[in-house]
This record gives sequence, C-alpha cells and structure tokens, in this order.
Amino acid sequence: MKTISILSPGAISLAAVLSAAALFFWGAAPARAYCVYNNSQSHISEVHGEFCARCLNTSLAPGGKACCPGNESGCRGETLITVSVPNTVWQTGMHYGHCGKKVTAHGFVKIYGAGQLFRCEVYNDSGSLIWSGPLKDGKN
Repeated sequence: MKTISILSPGAISLAAVLSAAALFFWGAAPARAYCVYNNSQSHISEVHGEFCARCLNTSLAPGGKACCPGNESGCRGETLITVSVPNTVWQTGMHYGHCGKKVTAHGFVKIYGAGQLFRCEVYNDSGSLIWSGPLKDGKN
C-alpha cells in the first residue's frame, strides 16, 4: 500500500512561515520588564533605567514601586538603574548614583537607606540576589 501526502513541501514551508509570523506579531514570549522598589524612608526624586528614550523615568515615594513595561524598547532588561537621592555627595555635581550591576529582564531592584548611606540590591528574574552594595557615584 502506497501512502500519499496531501501536503506539498511548498505548503509545509508556507505553514512554517505563517506560524513564525504569528509568534512574532502576537508575542508568544511574555513581555519583559523590570521593577524598582523604594524601601527607604526618603523620597527619591528621579529613578531612571539609564538615560534613554522610553526607559523608566519616574520618582518614588517611600515604600513606592515603579515598573518599566516590557513593551517599551528601553524596558527589556540589562539596564543600569540610576537614582537621585537626597543628602548625598553626588548632589554637588552629578547628583545621582547607580546600582553596581544591570537589572535583567523580569528582574527588580530594591533601594534602601538614608543620607549618604543609600544602597541597592539587584535581583534577577528568578528572584536571586545578584548584586548588593552602596550606590556608586554617578560619574563612575
């Protein structure tokens, strides 16, 4: 008995192309994003996902949280989080500091402290701590 295929190689190729296009346009992968938490008792006047168009750019009240939506091109992770905090050595020149490691897609950053003792923790997408330390001078 001979088996006959009803799908030609051209039809199979067309189906593969259409499937790939559907995944691209309707986003089979979840949107990537990152969040920043202000766990300090101070208002943070500026929180940036670096300084690019469409990156996170907000202020955070004590206990506040801000997330950069994954559909924005500057919100897809591998972003250095910079902040402007009160009463720091950086206010005399470049008045911001940054966390020492870039936040990954689906990762998050927690900011703690007061005065010149602000520090941050950077977590990856699985919630594991990947960096912890004082804010670094915005010039370095």
